[in-house]
Amino acid sequence: MRNTLLSLLVTSTIAGTAQPIGNEWLLRFGAEATRIVALPDGHAFIIGRHNGPLDYDPGEGENIHTTSGISSYTAFMIELDADGGYVGDLRLSSTAGVGISHCHFDAEGNMYVSGSFSGTLDIDPADDSEFLLTSTNGNDAYFMKLGPARELVWGYRIGGTNSDGASSITTDADGDVYICGNYSFTVDFDPGPGTESLTGGGQSNTYLLKLDANGAFQWVRKWHSQFFFISLSRVIVHPNGDLYALGYWTGELDFDPEAGEAIHDTPDNYSDAMILRMTTDGSYLDAYRLQGTDLQTPSSMVLASNGDLLLSGTMRGSMDIDPGEGQTVLTATGTSTDGWMARLTQNGELVWGHQFGGPDTDQVFNIMEDAFGNINCLGSFIGEVDLDPTAGVALFNADLFWDVCLLTFDPAGDFLGALHYGAGEDAQTDANGSAAMTDGSILFGGRGFGPCDLDPGPGVEIVQGPTSSSYQPFICRVDQAGTVGISMQDVSVPTLHPNPTREQLYITYEGEQTTVARILDANGRLVTTVTLRKGTHALNVQDLPSGAYYLHTQDAHVTRTQRFMKQ
Repeated sequence: MRNTLLSLLVTSTIAGTAQPIGNEWLLRFGAEATRIVALPDGHAFIIGRHNGPLDYDPGEGENIHTTSGISSYTAFMIELDADGGYVGDLRLSSTAGVGISHCHFDAEGNMYVSGSFSGTLDIDPADDSEFLLTSTNGNDAYFMKLGPARELVWGYRIGGTNSDGASSITTDADGDVYICGNYSFTVDFDPGPGTESLTGGGQSNTYLLKLDANGAFQWVRKWHSQFFFISLSRVIVHPNGDLYALGYWTGELDFDPEAGEAIHDTPDNYSDAMILRMTTDGSYLDAYRLQGTDLQTPSSMVLASNGDLLLSGTMRGSMDIDPGEGQTVLTATGTSTDGWMARLTQNGELVWGHQFGGPDTDQVFNIMEDAFGNINCLGSFIGEVDLDPTAGVALFNADLFWDVCLLTFDPAGDFLGALHYGAGEDAQTDANGSAAMTDGSILFGGRGFGPCDLDPGPGVEIVQGPTSSSYQPFICRVDQAGTVGISMQDVSVPTLHPNPTREQLYITYEGEQTTVARILDANGRLVTTVTLRKGTHALNVQDLPSGAYYLHTQDAHVTRTQRFMKQ
């Protein structure tokens, strides 16, 4: 027995030489992956929820689970090995619905999960035992710790008379646990026998909570906006020992949750993005603000391997991506949203920041650093959009509806290339969870509506739901070799030499198929075109003004942009 919905795992390649893209896995679990978590051993947890029967085993085996009622969602965490094979699963069931917002693993292999639920929740994922939590009214927040064998160590809920939730969970080197989320009115934040009640200024309040390794209450801090909105969506522990919490707010806000004051106000009541920096004792250190003239909403924050902060989100209007005294203003292309991405030092200094978009709605869902140090951004776009936010040009077209894109930058923020998923007339593709794996590959999940082409190369891999009005969940895997350029079957990356050059630029192309390359100047203006066949081509650039130029090649949904200098 199989579910009617299918999940597809497509393997493509970012590399310096041509490689086939024929490794395609058809995974038969028909629920959308809202998050993907990478494990050190190369495994991955696929996280989502479902209503009704679902086969958790995407392979030849069968492991069917169902929910207890029409409004009763079950949250799942399905573990896959490096080859996409089923390893096992964990699930959380509630009488009125449950969702998983975040999942974190510490160095000892303990697993921490946060989210929200309503009704009665069995927080013990084991089949032969249960540990029940009951919400007070509406949604309550829950958080739990599982041991290396995925056994329940502890689990708690917090909540009041309205909707409350936990959006992120993480740990420090001592095993202490940090949780952030939103709450309404009055909530007791001590999940144990004690009481630590906080009353917010209305329905828009956010918190940062610390527990010890045994789940005992340590401290809680709150921020609130009386008439507007505030939210913390992500908390991370930096190697320097400080906490960084990502969020956004509208109106007037005191960044310092204790006796001090750090008042900030947003213009015209539009939202600005912020990063709060705190000690592990709950003391306020600093805040880094990304200010704009309109909507600024962050979507993700992760640590780079050198300790820098990687951020992404959506914006409208203009946005100063530099939280310091300098200004680096990004301006949305149209009147709708654009996607943005940035790299900051641990002290909030801007390393680089970019924005992409067209006249319609564009966004970035996630940002991540791969095993080669490159920065990858998962997003979506509509219409014709230049996916190269630097001086080059990489035009893609998503027809009438959203398509998924994966942008890759080097550590310095230089654009390396982009992949386009979901092309097709009357097709729409969304993306959600993603993770950078230890082998350098990228996994991301989403769903397609209509006949979507999920092959980012010259081939075609159509995926669509079982009916004309249903979505098709999918998972894509992108294997990366860490070198500049994007190659697919029968596509090769040209090499340029000498670089820099004064008179002749030699372009060596090893592809079997003829392609057309465009030479663009630093402002993206077309200088000339070159037809490339297999072999070495000499291009006379003696008369070009000195400066940076870009060799731009594109095949199907694949683009490559390479920079050379004219002296």
